[in-house]
Amino acid sequence: MHAAHISVPLKLKDDYNLERIIFVPTGTSPVGKTFKATCNDRIAMLINATKRYSFFDVSEYEVNSSGPSFSIDTVQHFKKKFNNSRIRLLIGEDNFTGFSNWFKYEQILLIANIIVLARNDVTKYGSIEALSRYVEKDIDSFNRAEANKIHFSAKYKIDISSTMIRKNLLENKSIQEYVCNEVYQYIKKKGLYK
Repeated sequence: MHAAHISVPLKLKDDYNLERIIFVPTGTSPVGKTFKATCNDRIAMLINATKRYSFFDVSEYEVNSSGPSFSIDTVQHFKKKFNNSRIRLLIGEDNFTGFSNWFKYEQILLIANIIVLARNDVTKYGSIEALSRYVEKDIDSFNRAEANKIHFSAKYKIDISSTMIRKNLLENKSIQEYVCNEVYQYIKKKGLYK
């Protein structure tokens, strides 16, 4: 849980008229991805990083679910829980490149709009044929839409990655400038990512 995981959503909150931002750590990855920290450690770090912001929440929905954590199940869960709200799914560019291969991705779009946090040139995504009809370039139109829209946000690029932080830890380099103090102390105390 690095600084960009907090600073970027803080900025996006106003751009996209978001009332609440819920962080949902993955339980069991449907693609077999393994995590360097336990679910409990990831939840604790999220809580430590978000606790000073009243509009940030941490959900254990995927962690407590049995079986693989499919995004369609998570989006449906939150739509049911907040049935009068517009659901927005924030995902990083790295995850979006494979979005058209996600389990029931079209059903996700029927329920939610997707905000893609882009690091690179967003024009390259026009070549994802299956998704081009969902792309909305105008943020005001995107914000008015209930679902079925994808918007790329390249406005807040921060050069921090979880991979870089884990690498620094393995090389005994400082990470204090990249994470909040509570997360730093937690990682240090638990000896994570070594």
